[in-house]
Amino acid sequence: PPTAAAPVAETATPAQEGPPPPPTDERMKKLVNLLQHQSPEYRVKAVQAVTQVKLAEALPHLAYALKSEQSSMVLEHLLPALATLDAEKTHFNDYLSYLRSSDPVIKVGAIKALDLYDDDRKYRLLIPLASDRDSSVKGAAIAALGRLSRERLVAELTTLGTVGNHTMKEQVLTFLGDLKWDEIAAVLMQMCADPDV
Repeated sequence: PPTAAAPVAETATPAQEGPPPPPTDERMKKLVNLLQHQSPEYRVKAVQAVTQVKLAEALPHLAYALKSEQSSMVLEHLLPALATLDAEKTHFNDYLSYLRSSDPVIKVGAIKALDLYDDDRKYRLLIPLASDRDSSVKGAAIAALGRLSRERLVAELTTLGTVGNHTMKEQVLTFLGDLKWDEIAAVLMQMCADPDV
């Protein structure tokens, strides 16, 4: 299994005790019922429908469904759907445990969710996954990191490579070595001179 990411400082996420109040809108009632359906296929369809029409009122129902969902097929869609609807960006920490899943499908869903957040903490989490053994996890992490500008990516990698722990530095070196950009030569030289690497 891949090496665990360096710990990330967590911020408080509003705790939701029990299920959210039942919706009054008929369309939402149907979607909420589908989110609780026995069949994972129906739950995926409900998540896709909510995401497609961007029903913000479904957010508490998605967050509640996340607490008990076990199907990797559903989680692959549910995690990014929750991030899509999370206008207040309060659910960032809800994805952290899914990044450590042994199931690559769940990891990919969590990566896609984190990719929707404009939060610098995500880079520390995604860099180790860019060298994951599973090609789908590796591809999703690289795609998320690839959406950064070159300058921003190099800056983030430089920071993580110079202040991270030994494992993080090795992962940054591996990732930088795969990029083969001229801009990273100075970063690689700096990191190679570090006795901790």
